[in-house]
Amino acid sequence: MDIHLAVLPTQHHVLSDKDQNDWLDFITFCFHAKGTPRSHFARQLNNEPIHTILVARLASPTDTVSIVSTVRIFHRTIVPNIRTAGIGAVCTHPSYRKQGLSSKLLDFARQVIADMNAFDCSLLHCAPRFQSFYHQRGWTNTLLVETLVVDMVPTIHDNDTGDYIVQPYAIATDSHLPQLQQLHQTFSGGKIGADIRPKAFSNALMSSYQASIFVATTKAVPETVVGYCSLQYHVRDGVWRLCDVGVEKNVPHDVIRRLVAHAMHVQLEQLEQMDTHTHQTVEMPSCCKFLGTEDQHVGHKIDHGWLYYDVLPGSNNSLQKQMESTTIATATRWKIDGF
Repeated sequence: MDIHLAVLPTQHHVLSDKDQNDWLDFITFCFHAKGTPRSHFARQLNNEPIHTILVARLASPTDTVSIVSTVRIFHRTIVPNIRTAGIGAVCTHPSYRKQGLSSKLLDFARQVIADMNAFDCSLLHCAPRFQSFYHQRGWTNTLLVETLVVDMVPTIHDNDTGDYIVQPYAIATDSHLPQLQQLHQTFSGGKIGADIRPKAFSNALMSSYQASIFVATTKAVPETVVGYCSLQYHVRDGVWRLCDVGVEKNVPHDVIRRLVAHAMHVQLEQLEQMDTHTHQTVEMPSCCKFLGTEDQHVGHKIDHGWLYYDVLPGSNNSLQKQMESTTIATATRWKIDGF
């Protein structure tokens, strides 16, 4: 089988319509069994300002198959200013699996990352059964991420929060979006591993997740957002996930607790088959432990699935060196920033 490895060409960081459609068709086909819709991958493409997509193509395409494997490199920067090549969308056509194509593309990806001279590390997330595979390809270090499991009661609060109002966030104008970006930076700016979101990426990200975003404003200045959360229910796992949080430093923690409880209740009413009066399980990064009291914490887990390697080991921007120099053993990764 004659295979060609290539980077899909872009013009001003934009894929051609044909390459984009061909890639979306292929990736959707490969992830069909997981139920991931085409819109998920299309949204990722639209959100990201730069695209680096690697493909393996048949030298002699058939009527139905041209791309047979792919890997995508996400251009991100994580705290504390570490330029990161995120790896995602790793998949191979079912008819061409077990032939080493993903391995070849990942080796190719490492070479592309080195040649671009634009990254300090490469980071990916994988299930436990795939960890040895990625270890063998060079992603040998583990970025530990702790998740808290909290028991919460969905509650409607609306305006009953003292000096604050909590409500769904309907993005009316682009002028509101910078508030969310600033709140994210305020809350996550010192948390190692969290994304540092450029303005355009942050705006696109928030716009695409707006249905799950709820905000807190002051009654005195209701047009100013002082805190927000993105809360989503994952049907397959039967659990709520706190996908993103941003809050000003002087906002009482109780306001954000009420905000999350309100977001849960509103969305539960839309999921008519679920009881709005029973306790619900919420998974959240450990940096959000203030959202639950001691009697609400029902557990925690450490995610060992975030693997990385330093492109330039020993440099000042080495992720390993940064983790070794901090007193915090775990990093922060928001679900909204996934690869």
